[in-house]
Amino acid sequence: MRRSTHQLDWENRPHPFKDYPGLEPRALPRELARLLRWGAGVARTRTLPGGDVYEFRTYSSAGALYPVEVYLVCAELEDLEAGVYHFHPRELALRQLRRGDVRSALAEAAVAPELEEAGTVLVLTGILWRSVWKYGARAYRHLFWDAGTMLANLLALADSEGIEARLLTGFVDAKVDRLVGAEGEREWSLALLALGRAAPAPPSGELESLQLEVAPLSRREVAYPLASALHAASRLVDVDDVRRYRTPDWSAAGTVGGFPDWSDTLETVLRRRGSVRDFSPKAVPVSTLGAILAHAAAPIPADVPPCNEIVLIANAVAGVEPGVYRFRSPNDFELVRAGSFRYEAGYLCLEQPLGALAAGTIFVLGDLGPVLATLGNRGYRAAQLEAGIRVGRIYLAAYASDLTATASTFYDDDVTRFVAPGTDKSALLAAALGYPGT
Repeated sequence: MRRSTHQLDWENRPHPFKDYPGLEPRALPRELARLLRWGAGVARTRTLPGGDVYEFRTYSSAGALYPVEVYLVCAELEDLEAGVYHFHPRELALRQLRRGDVRSALAEAAVAPELEEAGTVLVLTGILWRSVWKYGARAYRHLFWDAGTMLANLLALADSEGIEARLLTGFVDAKVDRLVGAEGEREWSLALLALGRAAPAPPSGELESLQLEVAPLSRREVAYPLASALHAASRLVDVDDVRRYRTPDWSAAGTVGGFPDWSDTLETVLRRRGSVRDFSPKAVPVSTLGAILAHAAAPIPADVPPCNEIVLIANAVAGVEPGVYRFRSPNDFELVRAGSFRYEAGYLCLEQPLGALAAGTIFVLGDLGPVLATLGNRGYRAAQLEAGIRVGRIYLAAYASDLTATASTFYDDDVTRFVAPGTDKSALLAAALGYPGT
């Protein structure tokens, strides 16, 4: 990291919104307005002294670059005709890309017949250039982290309204890309989220490629072949690939971890949520921390089983001594090593002070060897996406408990050596939490 010569070209900073100049905006349908507004919309706008404007969204994104786009594939809804739509998070509006009910095409691409009866399927895609502009080839992981923190919001909102939600990470990439108009080189499909139920879809037939004008993100884009090759290596090219990847009984892979019964509404929590810049030295009660981590570790209704675990460096947690702990349950923090490790926590988080100032510094780990052996290269995507969901849940639960939180990148191998010594587990994502500073 220290040897990197990457320089930010601020004049070429990517635009954080995908715009279709030739398409008219449409109002959000009532049945999806709350979910999209608070799951993926803009929460606040800030103008910096130099004049740069940042429109912060309701979920965490590294560098506020927001590489994830959201599309809707829906049945005929109460106030929206069946079709494929793109969601604009600043305008809180939809633009129709295809007419007609094409849920059966999506079901075929995902080898998931139940999608033919989903009311709406959200397709999350990632635009690599938005993140590699700042983070280089390492940014590939950010696509899944950002998609995961958004999904944490969407899953919590769906659960609060009693809407059945089902997450799919396995699908034929080229077919889903084609369906929403992602060309598969600059923009890639990342995940599908099926919501609710509707009458079965009719056969879709062969879909034509979309030829729509899209505004450029910046003057020029720089290619990062390493990131593109990594994505290509985890593509599923046909339905047989999907069948080999997916857990046989994926519906039993987990049910959504319901949003805890705190006093604030989800909207209040999401409006308040942000990435903190300072922490108070006040200790966090272990019962509060246990509830937050339990929410983070709750089952995810995904098509593959969970593969992550949570490890904590406790700096100021009332009820446990300082040290490194493996989280088992709210009443079971398994000691890995005892001692005060504030300095180490800060160092591991790319030498950022917040890692040392936090009451607790959290690492989501995955044993990628068995994951890749079971799921193939696609398992790398699933593990990173799961980590993003779990950290997104940490944000939600922390802000619902009057704490603050921030996600962080890290020194990969050093994290493993320190918090999971003697293992081959990989650090997937980090977060720090505590009471807000003054």
